[in-house]
Amino acid sequence: MRMNSTCYKQYDTRWASLPYPKKPWLIRNCGCGEVSICNAIIDMKQYENETPKTIQPYMKQFAESRGNGTYHYGIPTAMKHFGMTEVAEHATMSKLWAELRKGGRDAVLLMGSRSAGNKGVKWTGCGHFVEISGYKEEGGKHWVYVKDSASTSSYRCGWITYEDNIRGACLKCWSGKLNGSLSTATAPTAVATPDGKLTIDGIGGISTVKAMQKFFGTTVDGVISGQNQSLAKWYPALKSVKYGKGGSVCVRKLQKWLGIKEDGIWGKGTSTALQRKIGVKADGIFGKGSMSAWQKYLNSHDKADYPTPKPTPTPSIIDKELDACKTQAEWMKNYKYGWESNPTIAKSKKKGTCVTYVACVLQRIGILSSGQYIWHNGKGKVTHANSKMVVSYPSGTIKANKSKLQRGDIIIAGNRTDTESGSHIFILSGSWSGDNPYIWDNHSAERVKSGKSGVHTYSGSKKIIAVIRIK
Repeated sequence: MRMNSTCYKQYDTRWASLPYPKKPWLIRNCGCGEVSICNAIIDMKQYENETPKTIQPYMKQFAESRGNGTYHYGIPTAMKHFGMTEVAEHATMSKLWAELRKGGRDAVLLMGSRSAGNKGVKWTGCGHFVEISGYKEEGGKHWVYVKDSASTSSYRCGWITYEDNIRGACLKCWSGKLNGSLSTATAPTAVATPDGKLTIDGIGGISTVKAMQKFFGTTVDGVISGQNQSLAKWYPALKSVKYGKGGSVCVRKLQKWLGIKEDGIWGKGTSTALQRKIGVKADGIFGKGSMSAWQKYLNSHDKADYPTPKPTPTPSIIDKELDACKTQAEWMKNYKYGWESNPTIAKSKKKGTCVTYVACVLQRIGILSSGQYIWHNGKGKVTHANSKMVVSYPSGTIKANKSKLQRGDIIIAGNRTDTESGSHIFILSGSWSGDNPYIWDNHSAERVKSGKSGVHTYSGSKKIIAVIRIK
């Protein structure tokens, strides 16, 4: 195997100021793990042109949020993600040497703060990742080719011996077999072939995700972000994933294309729907076979064929009325009891009664003009109704007239001779709890203020004074 002699440094201005994972933590001071992974994968043909900048969107998911560098589990996870096989952590250096003797392996070491080897080399004041691209045994010593992303010292870079430079300072070590190395060129993940198509290998790596993003017309960065790690069991073949919150725009577009809930989170439902779409067994587990079929689909289709959206129906006057009920309750949630002699939307924000509330709802939809209201006169007759309304006077209680009442009806109920607290005006929501209607009224504002739904029940045993129905 010929190794790539390039040794990327954290302080390179092309990527030193990139967040890891977020500012003020940057690659220059926290990214030794990320850069070590990049120094390892460029020993594989398909990744020889990658840089710390190109892999940063994927790698920053493994960065500790307080600037303490890369989580230990991120090293073997990233090795596997970029196509290394036989990835393992070694408890002793002897086991690492045994693995490296097999050839075609790279390793990452975690160095501690103790002085190392016979030369007393000081690698770090806390913790530091370095990459090993070569191994040999000469003169009774173990020689390793080290790429240190933070140093140019001959004690820490190039061919050095474990005994003189590293012994006593290595805290952890991982190794992995290179696939598609510069000498073998066998790609382990889906890369673009000369004709621009994906290799069908059933592994959803960066290139496959980029193809998905192009297919759905989203930002192309090769990473599915914002995913729930507990749901990863439903997409084992999807490798280029960043776990977190918020979901992925690409997944939302995928879900829209599939006609399912668009929450941006890939789970069993998304896997099942996509399997059905591409014609494979719909078991909800998007594995290698499903991914291979998806790669074939992406190779043969340029962009998503979204169905023509159904026209949004024009809302009826009753739909507008009930929307206005909610809006008015939100707007009046700080109101105080008291009669508003001129009930306009502008004057009733903090003061009003049931009459004010209903008046402002009807003003919002153009049934009443500013300052107008409807009520009764103490003799059971409605006052101030106009030609846009139909008024009726059914006898009996609300529950006795349940079958005749409709969604959006405005009801005046209670004592027909009492125009004060003995009678009430409200709007029917259209839902019932037994014989008791759910209504909108001035008390809806109180409920909204306390975080509850604005609708609430009203006694069906109350007598109806009048029903006002919008035409």
